[in-house]
Amino acid sequence: MKRAKFYFIICLITSFISNYSLLKVEAADNDSVPVSARVVLPENQFNKEASYFYLKMTPNQEQDLEVVLSNTSDTVQKVEVSLAAGITNDNGIIDYPDGQKKFDASLKYPFSKLASTEKNVTIDPKSDKSVMIKVKMPAEEFDGLIIGGINIRLNQADDTKKESEGGMQIKNIIRYNFGVVLVENETVIVPEMKMNKAFPSQVMGVNTVKANLSNTEPGIIDGLEIVAKVTKKGSKEVLYEATKQGLRMAPNSTFDFGVSMDNKAYQAGDYTMSVVAKAENPDKEWSWNKDFTVDRETAQKLNAKAADLEKDYSMYWIVGGIVIGVLLLVVILCIIFYRKKKKKAEAERRKRQAQKRKRKKAPTNRPNKKRPIAGEMSTKRSEKNKK
Repeated sequence: MKRAKFYFIICLITSFISNYSLLKVEAADNDSVPVSARVVLPENQFNKEASYFYLKMTPNQEQDLEVVLSNTSDTVQKVEVSLAAGITNDNGIIDYPDGQKKFDASLKYPFSKLASTEKNVTIDPKSDKSVMIKVKMPAEEFDGLIIGGINIRLNQADDTKKESEGGMQIKNIIRYNFGVVLVENETVIVPEMKMNKAFPSQVMGVNTVKANLSNTEPGIIDGLEIVAKVTKKGSKEVLYEATKQGLRMAPNSTFDFGVSMDNKAYQAGDYTMSVVAKAENPDKEWSWNKDFTVDRETAQKLNAKAADLEKDYSMYWIVGGIVIGVLLLVVILCIIFYRKKKKKAEAERRKRQAQKRKRKKAPTNRPNKKRPIAGEMSTKRSEKNKK
């Protein structure tokens, strides 16, 4: 940490304020807004021209912040008042949501824990009502910023519902949001980022891998660009990637940066998420690599809930290929077997034919007797008779 003039903090806060509407009205129909709101800036307001609370305070100091509500209607109006700590939402925007209970581990003093007010306020017709927000600073001196918001919501009766052109009933909602910035000294804090983990998730029915990122210091990160890539563990082939610019992080806050899988299904396995973050203020760059695992149960659960999930036919192709391969193998084996059988039968046939030919050509074993000639036989008979 380094010491600097207090005006540097003013520049930092001004940069923060310029991107967040500190007096914001949200209404379904702004033609008739029965309640208006304005802040009463105290004497210790550091920037007199600001329309939000920006106070330099001391340890243990207590102070009441005043917001005046004006009811210009002819009926009683009721409003709800809530206090919120400044956080970073998943769109990379500093926000002040109602009912925020989970904060980054590095946040020591959430504004919602330092301030209190009445939650329900009734305003008579044609009158003003002051709402006091009691702030008590921590006993221990701190460096950096505490930021928060005062949220005012007008409760309108059900008869204020109007019918839209499509025939749908809509309820008029009016909100006012006022920012609060608290500092105690002139110490300028240089923000620091870290990546806590990567994990499989979903955003509005779309499978999305998320990186949980934290700003661990009480300073704002401005002009943030984040580039994230997802690969198979040990591989350089990028499966999914996302780039976002112009993001901002509140002091001591965390948010989930998402990389959409574009309606692809989760496949069980080990993956790596690589993230590079570059900030304009402060001028810094961070990079991380985190491994994560998608188990079969998680993949099936998220895929079952995913909307318009692109069908993965790879398994069908694999099974079909195996079946076709087995059939081809059977056919080939049958052909080989048939040919061998035919060849064997042909060999046996030829062998039998050869044996037949051999038997026909072979001589008999009996000796041949010489047959006498007719003349000799007559001579032999005459000699025999003479005797």
